[in-house]
Amino acid sequence: MALQALIETKQKLSRKEREEAFRRDIVLDVAERLFAEKGFDKTTVSDIADRSELAKGSLYQLFESKQEIIQALVKQKVDKVTSIIQEVLDADLSPFEKVLLSINTKFEAMWESRDFAKIFINEFHGFNWAMDISILSEHFGTIRKMMFKLGDQIALAQKAGDIRDDIPPMVILAMLGGISNALTRMWLGGEINVSREEAITIVRNMFIDGVIPHGGGKAK
Repeated sequence: MALQALIETKQKLSRKEREEAFRRDIVLDVAERLFAEKGFDKTTVSDIADRSELAKGSLYQLFESKQEIIQALVKQKVDKVTSIIQEVLDADLSPFEKVLLSINTKFEAMWESRDFAKIFINEFHGFNWAMDISILSEHFGTIRKMMFKLGDQIALAQKAGDIRDDIPPMVILAMLGGISNALTRMWLGGEINVSREEAITIVRNMFIDGVIPHGGGKAK
């Protein structure tokens, strides 16, 4: 649905607007790879323009600065992930199943955007969206809103008896984030050699073992 909405939006643009959007997407893809390879500070606008096969002046017509490029890149990724997670939350699943599926969603997103994930690991100290970093703070409200929605699903799963109810929902969510972030750093950094599916299974199992009610509960 999110992809279809994006396609429909682009179809409404004029030819000139579509061409500009296409060039912007190319620049963002190139910048993502360069930031991951060289680091944000060491990558220059000239580097991005050269690899994008654009004149430097043409690139400045699309983005005013390198800072604007990274901001656009972050927005692109945040919008995509929050849209996918919203689809998970809207799905006809139990609250516990939605929480588990959100784990899959995160790792699928990291796998598809490994360069972007490396940028945050290397440049911005992981995935701590609450840090006082201007690039992140602009999007913190969006991320925070999605986190509270997942917290609501955890609370509903607690009421259903699928998750132990002696821990506040947001603490459980933080625990899930900590487990998945730590494994993601090691996974993308090459410290552990596991497939995407194995990484998802590890986090799901560690999460489930920690939150199922004492005595077994309903979660299996």
